[in-house]
Amino acid sequence: MGLRERVTLRKRWRNDTGNEGIDPLRQVTPTTLEELQAIVREAERDGCAVRAVGSGHSWSDVALTDGILIHPTGMTRPLELESDLLRPGVAETRALVRVQAGMTIAELNAHLQGRELALPNMGGFDGQTVAGVISTSTHGSGIAFGPLSDFVRSLDIVAAGGTIHRIEPSDGPTDPDAYRARYPGHQLYQDDHWFHAAVVGMGCMGVIHSTILEWDRCSTCARYAR
Repeated sequence: MGLRERVTLRKRWRNDTGNEGIDPLRQVTPTTLEELQAIVREAERDGCAVRAVGSGHSWSDVALTDGILIHPTGMTRPLELESDLLRPGVAETRALVRVQAGMTIAELNAHLQGRELALPNMGGFDGQTVAGVISTSTHGSGIAFGPLSDFVRSLDIVAAGGTIHRIEPSDGPTDPDAYRARYPGHQLYQDDHWFHAAVVGMGCMGVIHSTILEWDRCSTCARYAR
């Protein structure tokens, strides 16, 4: 029996302001990468669209779907960098953090503070998710500072077939040989065109599981973090 035959109850979802809403076929809250892959495979098998919603802060209908709606609240943790998968010297010389897509900006700020880092710029609300802020290029009022999407160095996205795609700029931090040896079933793209299309993808490229972000190690950021 397929997904559509098994699910009969629809529960309405509305955004924070209440101006957008949908009755998706199913709402799910994955907690692991494997669960996220299984959801995408199941939806594909049953002909359902999949969209991930963040905090619902956006006034647009970009995350609406009548298929499967993914909530990010089960994926809010900082992750290990897996330094052995990075290019030589990257972990020691660059301020990198890896976090799951559902982490809120408030949680990200707390994580950065423990590393004496801070966001140089952010929007007026810290309840948004990392993936939501990145995907929509949410920005703050500091005209000389970029949005959070400017700090992205790597994205892990689950796309068709549940395949994991790691997408980075051409000088991305991942060592291709080490990554493919560890994860032969994953796809690694280190290409500027791929990266620029995916980083502010409005959810069109797949479901973001995690990201690697980079900060400059500057005294101003450290003082702000404290």
